Amino acid sequence: MLCTVAASDDANHKYLPHRLACFFFLVKQLQLNIIPEGISAEEKEERRRLWWNAYIIDKHSSFSFNMRPTLAESECRFIYRPCRDDLWDSDGDFVDDEPERTQGLSYEVLSLDWCGIFVPLAAILSDLLEYHYLLQHPTLGTKTDLLAVLRKTLEQNMTTFDKSVRVLHDRTRRASQTGTSAGISVMVWDAGQLHDPDSEFPSEPKLLLYAWHMMHCMYTLLYGKLDPVDIFQDTDWLLSNDFLLAAEHADKCTKVTAQILRMDPKLHCCYRLFGTYFLHSSFIFLVLARKLRQSADDYILNSCRTYLRTLEAFASTVNIKYQKTFARVLQDTITKCVEAQNQQQLHPDGAQTDPAPVDDWLDPEILNYRWTAGHNGLWNGEMGRHTEAKKRKL
Repeated sequence: MLCTVAASDDANHKYLPHRLACFFFLVKQLQLNIIPEGISAEEKEERRRLWWNAYIIDKHSSFSFNMRPTLAESECRFIYRPCRDDLWDSDGDFVDDEPERTQGLSYEVLSLDWCGIFVPLAAILSDLLEYHYLLQHPTLGTKTDLLAVLRKTLEQNMTTFDKSVRVLHDRTRRASQTGTSAGISVMVWDAGQLHDPDSEFPSEPKLLLYAWHMMHCMYTLLYGKLDPVDIFQDTDWLLSNDFLLAAEHADKCTKVTAQILRMDPKLHCCYRLFGTYFLHSSFIFLVLARKLRQSADDYILNSCRTYLRTLEAFASTVNIKYQKTFARVLQDTITKCVEAQNQQQLHPDGAQTDPAPVDDWLDPEILNYRWTAGHNGLWNGEMGRHTEAKKRKL
């Protein structure tokens, strides 16, 4: 039951970290990662699925709220990965097939379903968070050789995920074409993009599209920063090759986001869990638009508009303040860029009013959402407060 708890408005979002703390306490108390003897195959599988879902939620909530994860990778060493969803959801008797299972964590996708895709992604996210914590460490953060090795390892693990998804999906596609796998939708890969020529079974394409977006967002986190203010202020990084790599994957995030909006306009498939990734993948284009102003081209502005539509879809589905706040900032950014371009066209000789300061988007509301030490990401003290109370305080 606690795995299904989600924040649907500010009042619930305010207490979500506390509910998660209770949830992870129960998971540890129940020792779901230890399979006792004498229970049925179905009960074993139920414990496994609960544990791995808790693992996914733990890593995502740590990312969302800038916290250290609760469930350690060492606790996953001796528990098997869940079976395929179609086997678990079938009406027949569940048969335990442990000898064919993978034990512990890996970065390889073994099945194109919820746990098969998102357990490896959660493992990658956990490693990324540890990498960023090390970057902030007062002594270990200065060990460039160590950090370089860790980054190379992360790249290899993400490549393993990428290749395994492609191989497994191509195998599934061939099986569906030969008629040996009924009810599986067909997608093809095209230069890193996903297309869905068959809408008869839309659930698998949606799931893969969300996962594909998450993977590219993680690349932007690997080569970039977690915090939007750090992105804005770090001029050296904005001029580095890492920025170009991060921007390349942010571009792919934009393209996948556009496809997600086309296939899942209400974002019902994964809105409860993965809205943070859409937000983070938009930071680079937001910063570029603010810094370039009248020089921002249509490509940058159109990317901002894509993320604006995404945030508006989130805001209509899940009524939480931070989504509306970032949507307002994106809209304000687009408006200021268009106004600056219009002024430049009207006054090509440069005789125009002075532009607003380039950092005026860093208003107090945005500064509430930070991914640096002492801040809690998308959770802060303003969550859940009523407008009337805020007015009385002012």
